[in-house]
Amino acid sequence: MVEQIILTINETDWYSKNVAKTLSDVTEGAGHAPSEMKYIELNMQIVPTVNFANNFWDFYGSVKRILYDRSVYKFNFNDIRSTGLRFLAKRYVLRSLFDDRNSYSSVESGFFTVKKFIKFLESHHIQSPGAITSRLLRVHWSERKKYLKEAGKPRVLKDLRKFLTEVDNVEHIWSENEFEEVLSDYNRSLIAYQIENDKTPNIPNDLFDRIISCAIKDLDDEELNVAQRMTAGKVVLFSQIGMRQGEGKKIEINKLCSEPIFNGTQTAYVMEFWTYKTTRSKDGRWAQTRMTPQAVKAYEKLEELGRSIRAKIGSSLLFPNARGKEFSSSGYKCPFMTFFYRHQEDLKFDTLSHYELENQVKKTTVKKAHINSSRYIPDDESDNEFYYINFHQFRVAVVNKLKDKVPLQWIKIHMNHLEEEMTKHYFRDDKKAVIEETFKFRASSNGLLETNPDNVDSEEIKKELNDPLFKENYEAINNFLRRKKLSIHNDIKEIVKVLSTPVRDMELGYCLNALGRVCERQERLTLQEKWYSARVNIPNIVNLPFTYKRFVEKMVLVEHNKEVTAKNQLYQRSYELELASLEKLCINSLYPELELLLKEIDLNGVELIVKNYPKLEDIINSYTRIETECLKWMPKASIA
Repeated sequence: MVEQIILTINETDWYSKNVAKTLSDVTEGAGHAPSEMKYIELNMQIVPTVNFANNFWDFYGSVKRILYDRSVYKFNFNDIRSTGLRFLAKRYVLRSLFDDRNSYSSVESGFFTVKKFIKFLESHHIQSPGAITSRLLRVHWSERKKYLKEAGKPRVLKDLRKFLTEVDNVEHIWSENEFEEVLSDYNRSLIAYQIENDKTPNIPNDLFDRIISCAIKDLDDEELNVAQRMTAGKVVLFSQIGMRQGEGKKIEINKLCSEPIFNGTQTAYVMEFWTYKTTRSKDGRWAQTRMTPQAVKAYEKLEELGRSIRAKIGSSLLFPNARGKEFSSSGYKCPFMTFFYRHQEDLKFDTLSHYELENQVKKTTVKKAHINSSRYIPDDESDNEFYYINFHQFRVAVVNKLKDKVPLQWIKIHMNHLEEEMTKHYFRDDKKAVIEETFKFRASSNGLLETNPDNVDSEEIKKELNDPLFKENYEAINNFLRRKKLSIHNDIKEIVKVLSTPVRDMELGYCLNALGRVCERQERLTLQEKWYSARVNIPNIVNLPFTYKRFVEKMVLVEHNKEVTAKNQLYQRSYELELASLEKLCINSLYPELELLLKEIDLNGVELIVKNYPKLEDIINSYTRIETECLKWMPKASIA
């Protein structure tokens, strides 16, 4: 037997020489060999529990640290009839895990895509990989993409590209761009829009507080069974630290650490946990999260409540199932759902506004799994409707509770994000403020929403008015304002109040749905504006041409609004908002970048800077004028 070199990747010990042999070019010297010679499924162990020749691979027994449900580690090739296609599917899985070091969950998803394509080929009587054509791929993709959002297309196409590369490594029959038209069939702009508009919503503040209150009462209620009290503890913990569900399932006991602060007068707590989601190490790593007093209480109570369950098998899990093992994804979710069902009245979902019910909470029906996991749900209550929030909303809520209290970098560390951009993606604005901004930025002189794009300065709002769907939304909102005899200029507080009224007190229906779509877009535009012009940036001369372009656009808009306001005071608020935004842009971005450019000129000379940054030449030639324009819009206190 060949001596094996064992490499540990994805928490799995691989027989690296065998893996290398199965992934090597099998066609060397046999370019026109029969298919059976090209696609030999070698009888080789690639890990202790998986042989390449077998048609069912189960890596579960070879993995040191289990991160996912058991099913994620299984790959079934039995239903692939074609030897060649099956061989290449195996190579796809193996290369993805070993060479590319992708996670098991990612590879499972990709394998699902590959099998769908193979099933399509076999349904068209394609058994030989060399018979795959761009026409076949196009037909398959035209059907497959019907069930995908635009944001999901690149991932599926990437997996198809990887599989076709495996085919080409053996067959060598295609031109370089044979499949490119299909494999690049997605819209980047639409993807960006969908990502922004599919964000997990925040939890309404009052509801968030009621959830925590109910959970703490359950945690302390000795008349409840252990499972219900532990579920309550889980709710408290998630509400305080905003952990990902997958990481939460693996929290262990004895991972709470304390340290004295403020010269020993107080104690701070952190909890260690295993993360794999946002680590550059594919095998995961230990990380820490800061703990609030409520989180500490929940953690310690959970350690106590689960002691006898863990003792059955010597488990170290903070949230073990009844057998002491890790919950499956569905098993982890069901007790969480029954918590919300039992507390429907306590949580007062009926007091939420129509907008909150439609956009910030979920609605479902009681299922058999919920009944089996709770003594509080009788069989005859099956199919009853109830509201709940999902795990990830706690994560969004925690970020938004912190965003006005601590620096962005602090939140990034607490949430275990790799980049600050990830953290900012979770920021949400107060909905009442968004509603008010939505109306004010789009108001016409007659007190309704402006529907003529020629009367609008904002390029973003022009885009809305040229979109038939948004135009329809505008008309629905205006019909509501006319019916209620409300003016944006005179009755904005009343409008916001009416639109924030609990659903049982109003019949707004279509108008509210239309408003929801326009508000979502306004929130995105507002957040973009805030984070570009309101934050203090680290100056960078590379950004200067772009910053100056924004400055000119804003300056023109402010001067125009000033003229309009002089004729009609109804536009005063819009003018003030744009002026404040322009001032912040000057203070936080343009002026610091101009100062940095001057220092770079003194240090390196104009010639070298223009050589390295050609776009700065016009700005350097007009430096004095630009600086004067910038200072004109800056408050004197900020210049000093």
